[in-house]
Amino acid sequence: MACGLRTLLAEDPANFAEVIEILNRAGKHDDLVRFLQMARKPLREPRIDMELAYAYAGGLMRILLRPFPIDFERLDHFVT
Repeated sequence: MACGLRTLLAEDPANFAEVIEILNRAGKHDDLVRFLQMARKPLREPRIDMELAYAYAGGLMRILLRPFPIDFERLDHFVT
């Protein structure tokens, strides 16, 4: 992360649009979520809420699309 970006991320949400764009382009999902959570507290901007919802949805999709083993015996207890 560039030194300038570190400054932008350091508890200063004033340039939130620029930070959102940079982190999205860089694929820095975790940094984006942390920044948006921090920026949301003082600003309450609709764009921040929207971007945070998209970031959460993207994280959920990565989890759901990942292959995982299914324990059919355990699953049987839920359906019977």
